[in-house]
Amino acid sequence: MLMWRFRCFPQTSLEEQEFMSRDKVVLAVNVVDNADTLREFLDWHRAIGVDFIVAFDSGSTDGSRDIFDEYARSGALSWMSQPRKNIDGFDPFSELARIAHDRFEADWIIVADADEFLCVTGDLHSILQEAKRDEISVLSVPRFNMTGTPPAPGQNALEVLNLRIDQPLALSRQERLSGDIKIPQIFAPIRPKTIVLASRFVEYGAGAHTATTSSGRTAERAELRMLHYPFRSFEEFERKVENITVWMAANTHLPPSWGWHWRRYIRLREEGRLKQEFDGQFASLERARQLIEGGACSVDDTIASWVRGSLPRRA
Repeated sequence: MLMWRFRCFPQTSLEEQEFMSRDKVVLAVNVVDNADTLREFLDWHRAIGVDFIVAFDSGSTDGSRDIFDEYARSGALSWMSQPRKNIDGFDPFSELARIAHDRFEADWIIVADADEFLCVTGDLHSILQEAKRDEISVLSVPRFNMTGTPPAPGQNALEVLNLRIDQPLALSRQERLSGDIKIPQIFAPIRPKTIVLASRFVEYGAGAHTATTSSGRTAERAELRMLHYPFRSFEEFERKVENITVWMAANTHLPPSWGWHWRRYIRLREEGRLKQEFDGQFASLERARQLIEGGACSVDDTIASWVRGSLPRRA
C-alpha cells in the first residue's frame, strides 16, 4: 500500500494535490419557483469555490426543475423534491445538511436561498481553513438587502440592483406582530445565514439563521457577506406570495411571530395592495444619492458586474 501511494503520488499535479487535500464545501438550497435567479445563483457559488450543491425543490412550476436537471447532469448538483410542505417536526435545511455530510462528504455546509449570493473577499477555502484552526464551527454571515432603481420590464434585476442597505431601520416587536410598518420592507433588519462545520453539525435554528454544533464557537469573518435580492420583478413577487400563502396554510402550527413579513404579504395581497408594496421597495436616483450620502446605503456592484460579464463564470 505504501509503495502504491509513493509511485502514484508524483503523477498528481501540485494543483490537483491541493484540491484533493482541501475541505469540501457544499451549498444547501431550498427552491420554489426561483428560475429568474437560479442559474446565476448556481454559477456564482461554483465560481467562488463551492464544490457541490444539494437542493430541495418545493413544487416549482417555472422551470427551476429543468435548471436543476441540467446542473445535475454536469455533476455539479443533486436535488430531490422536498418530502412535504408541513415542517412540524421536519426542518428542510437540517435534512439537507445531513444529506450533504452523509452522502456527499461535506466538510463545510453553506445555507442560502436562491435570491442570496455569498460574497467573499479572498479565497473561500482559505477562510474556512483558518476558521477551523480557530475552533470556529459556525460562521455567521451577515446579510444585506439590495435595492436600487426599479428594473425595467424583462431586465435582469441582478444587473441593476446595486444599492446595499448597510443601516436597516429597527422595528418594534409590535410592528412585526401587526405587520403595520412605516418603512419599506426592504429597509427592515434581516438576520444572518450560516456556514457550518459539517462534522460538528447538530441542527439549525428557525430559518437556518443560527446553528447548533457539538463543539466549537460561532463567529463572523469580515471577508464574508451575503447580498439578498428579495424584490426583482412584480410577477416573481406575486408568485412568491401565492406560494407563501399555500405554505402558511400547511403550517398553521407556527406561532404568530414566525414569518411576520410573510404574513404581512398575504394580508397585502388580500387587500389588493401587493403592487403598491412592490413599487415602494426601490429608490429613485435622487433618493439613492441621499441614502449613500447619509451612510444608510453604499454601492455594491459585486453581483451586478459579474452578471454583466465583467467576471468569469464557471459552470
